[in-house]
Amino acid sequence: MKISPDLYRARTRDGHRIALWRYENKGRRAPVLLVHGLGSNRYDLDAPIDSYSLARFLHADGFDVWVIELRGAGASNHKLRKHLLGFTIDDYIFHDLPAALRLIEDETGEDQVHWAGHSLGGQLAYPIMAAGKEHRLRSCATLGAPAMQKTDHSHLEFTLPFVMPLLRAFPCFWGYKRGLQLGSYFMPLAARIGSRYFFTLENVDLADLAKVARCAIDDVPSGVNLQLLEWYREKRMTTAYGTIDPIAALERSRVPLMVIAGARDGLTPLEDVRIPFDRSGAPSKELVICGRDHGFSQDYGHIDLVFGKRAREEVFPRIRDWFVRHDLPAATGSAARNGAQARASEPGAIGGFASGPGTIGGFASGPSPKDESPRRERAS
Repeated sequence: MKISPDLYRARTRDGHRIALWRYENKGRRAPVLLVHGLGSNRYDLDAPIDSYSLARFLHADGFDVWVIELRGAGASNHKLRKHLLGFTIDDYIFHDLPAALRLIEDETGEDQVHWAGHSLGGQLAYPIMAAGKEHRLRSCATLGAPAMQKTDHSHLEFTLPFVMPLLRAFPCFWGYKRGLQLGSYFMPLAARIGSRYFFTLENVDLADLAKVARCAIDDVPSGVNLQLLEWYREKRMTTAYGTIDPIAALERSRVPLMVIAGARDGLTPLEDVRIPFDRSGAPSKELVICGRDHGFSQDYGHIDLVFGKRAREEVFPRIRDWFVRHDLPAATGSAARNGAQARASEPGAIGGFASGPGTIGGFASGPSPKDESPRRERAS
C-alpha cells in the first residue's frame, strides 16, 4: 500500500509559508531532510513512481523523512510574490532552510538532521555547513552538487549578454515549466538534447522520465537564475549580501560528507562536483563516482543519479548506509554544538558568514525573537 505524506508549513522570518512533506517514523534515527534541485519541487526526490522516490526508500528503512519545497516551488509556490518580486538563493539559505530546521526540531525533538540534496539542493548544504549551522546536520549526502569553480559551458556563453538583462527585467519567466512539460510528450526528440547535459540515454527509461517531468518541473525565479549565472561567471559561490565563499569555508566543517557524482554528468562535471569533498575538513567523508569504472552498471549523468534505471539499487542504498553509519550523535555532543554557536557570534566567523549577533537571517548564535519563530500548519 502506497503511503501518503503529511503536509506541514513553516513560516519564515520574511513571512513566507514553506511546505514540508513528512513520511513519519518514530524510530531511533535522526530525521532526514531532502532538498530538491533547481527548477523542480518535491517530486525530484519523491517521484510518484516508487522506483525513483528516495523519500519512500529511506522511510521504508525506518527514517522520519521530510521533503522541503523551497519558495516558488510546488506547495510553496506563492505565484503573486514569485512573479512580482522574485526570489534569490539567499532567500533559500537565510529564510527557508532555517525555518524548516526549526519546524523539524519542534515536531520531532531532534536538533539535527541528515541532509540529502540533489544538484542545487545539495549545493545549499555547503553554505549551511559554513555558516555556523553545521551543528544542525548529523550528516550530509549531495548528488551532482556543483561548486561552480570548474563548470564550463563556454559554447553557451554568447547568450549571457542577452539573457541576463531579461532576467533583471522580469522577476520570473513564464514558460519554462510548461515548455518542458510539453517537451515530455515528445521525449524521444527532447532526449537528444537532454542527454547532452542531464542524463545518459542508456541509463533512463524515457517513458518513466516523461511521466516524472510532468509533475516534477517548476518555473525558476529570475533572481535564482541570475545568482547562479553570476556564480558561473565568477567561478565561485557567494551571496547577494556579501563576498562569502562557502566552499573555502568547508575546510572548517566536520559534518560527515558524502559527495555523489555522475561519471558522465554533462551539467556539473566530476572535477567540479568533487571540490567540496576535497575541501571538506570532515574526518569522515566519501566520494562516490557513479560509473562503470567504479563498479556501477552504467555511467550516470545528472538527473539519473535519482531517476536512473538502477538508482534505487545502486545509489539510494549508499545514501541510506551513510546515514545509518552516522546516525549516532557526534561524540562531542552538545558541547561541540555550543562551541559552534559561540564561534558563529564572533566577527568574521566561519568564512565571514557571521559578522555579529543577529546577522544573516538568524544564523548567528543566540535565541531568535519570538516573532521570528516559524508558525506551522498541518494538512493531510
